[in-house]
Amino acid sequence: MRNNPTANPSRLGVNRTPLAALSTAILVVLLSVGLVACGESPMVPEAHGPESGSESGTESGSESSSGSGEPGESGTQYGLADTAHETRSGVDLVMSYDAAAQAFTGTVTNTTAAAISNVRVEIHLSNGVELGPTARVTLNAGQTNPVQLAASGQSFTRWSVHVELGSGAN
Repeated sequence: MRNNPTANPSRLGVNRTPLAALSTAILVVLLSVGLVACGESPMVPEAHGPESGSESGTESGSESSSGSGEPGESGTQYGLADTAHETRSGVDLVMSYDAAAQAFTGTVTNTTAAAISNVRVEIHLSNGVELGPTARVTLNAGQTNPVQLAASGQSFTRWSVHVELGSGAN
């Protein structure tokens, strides 16, 4: 029996009492719950800023990209020096952040052969603020419009953008 480690549980440091088995089961459950909780991605809370029609007089476009679950959002998070290149339903968006101007600037282009109505753009900042949406515009076939959304006074490290199309908040 010397070669059989299960013959003497105390040699293994295992206490085989029912209380020890229960304690071990509880520990396993608690560790499992902890590991599952640690595996979840942190969520950035979304707080919407005032939704004025247009942050500047030069906006009139649309973007498509990421965000917080609204239709048309790709979920892509961009850094401060990144340029977003997104497409949604024939509307191409190019958008970047200009730190000196404290504004997002870019363009939206209708790549289809038909007009697309009610195009607008929203940007979601990592601090939870939503910029926009821009005023709704109709983009004729092949038309490109400038887009600008002011971000004055905002402190953020990431952003996402998306285009909304149609009469609803798409």
